[in-house]
Formats: sequence, C-alpha cells, structure tokens
Amino acid sequence: SLTEEPLPNVVVIHGGGNDLGLVPQRELVKCMKQDVDRLRGLVPGVKVVWSEMVPRLCWRYARDEKAVSRCRGKVNRTMAVFIRRLGGVVVRHRELEERLPGYFRDDGVHLSDLDKWRVIVGEFSLNKWRVIVG
Repeated sequence: SLTEEPLPNVVVIHGGGNDLGLVPQRELVKCMKQDVDRLRGLVPGVKVVWSEMVPRLCWRYARDEKAVSRCRGKVNRTMAVFIRRLGGVVVRHRELEERLPGYFRDDGVHLSDLDKWRVIVGEFSLNKWRVIVG
C-alpha cells in the first residue's frame, strides 16, 4: 500500500516487452490494463506516462520474430489508446524504430547506454507533460 505522502502526481511506466512471445497478446494487454487501473486506484489522480515497448534486433523466446514485432506494434497501439482515454501521455520512441544496431548491446535485446536512454525518456515525458498542463 502507498501510505507515504506526498503521493506522485505522475508515474512513468515503460512497457518492457519481455513477455512478448511468452504470453498471448490479449492476455498480456488485459494484464497491463489491470496493472494501470490498479495503480490509478492506489494513487488517485495520478497521471500516467506510458513509454511504449521498443523494437529489438532479436526477440528471445520467439519462434517467429516478425510475428512478435507485429504483436509489439499491436500492444503499443492498444495501450496508447487506453492510456490516452485515461488522460495519460504516450511516449513513442521513433528514434529506436529503425532498429539500428548501435542502439543495442551485442545480445540484440538490451539497449546500450541504458542510463542515457532513461534520461531521454524522463526529459521527453516531463517536457510533454509541461505542454499538456501549462
């Protein structure tokens, strides 16, 4: 339970994508929506910033990497509609959609220089939030 004050006004959630290829798409989206609803119940009035799942050079657990990539796009679109209907903000990572090898570590899954990427997400989210609020 969240008992400490002050409660956050904004929460940034990054869709990591590790369950793609393991969990059926509908079930995954259902769980993600339930998690967001649960968060909003714990923190009334919180604004949600949704950081979309980014593409990868390879998907672990995938029998068909193209199918998993399509699934990622569908999940992102579905969650974007859901988050926007709740008054939230969606961060789409267009710069990563080209799937350039330089963005990834040797495993093709994890982003290189993750700390820098987190800062970019945070700054972008806050700038977008400022535009919406004021």
